[in-house]
Amino acid sequence: MTNTNDPDLINQDNPNVNVPPPVSTPPHADSSVQREDIMARAEDRRNVCRILSRAHVLVSIRWSNTHLYIGIPSTVFAALAGVQAISELGQTGSNSGKIIQIILSVLVAGLAPLLTFLNPNERANNNQTASRVYEQIGDRYDAFLLRCLVERRSLTQELDELVQLNLSYSEEKKALPLTPEWAFQQAKRGQMMTPFAQDHKSKT
Repeated sequence: MTNTNDPDLINQDNPNVNVPPPVSTPPHADSSVQREDIMARAEDRRNVCRILSRAHVLVSIRWSNTHLYIGIPSTVFAALAGVQAISELGQTGSNSGKIIQIILSVLVAGLAPLLTFLNPNERANNNQTASRVYEQIGDRYDAFLLRCLVERRSLTQELDELVQLNLSYSEEKKALPLTPEWAFQQAKRGQMMTPFAQDHKSKT
């Protein structure tokens, strides 16, 4: 006995029956959301690069100030110690003069190695370099976002370009100094961002 509930058997018995094709949703709505997701991820990375660039500027300023705070007193104390030593030549030095000379010598002897150990000038330069690198990476993400707005490309092309940008970002930041948390938070509070995409899945 034939089971008439089997759709395959029904089609075999009635080969001319037209089965309506499955209704598919319009691709435009879904593809636009996916495109917004790609742009949103690029915006997030762009914003992070801007914040990191500003953070390393703040770190560079702090190390530059440290160089001045240690270097200037060290130079002044060294000069005073030299003047004090010259003034003591050919004279019977008083106890107070010797004490002052000893204190100045101790200060110079302590500050000079500290300046060498911390090397604030080099640290400031390294953070300036890191700031410029993050700024350049952020510019590349900006260019990508502008291309997404101007050029109508396939999602695959845009996604491939974003993946390459992310790989480049990961490689370039390996050689850069770490960002202190205080600098990141301070830069984040002062950074003003206006995203291109307003509605995307990652915000829900």
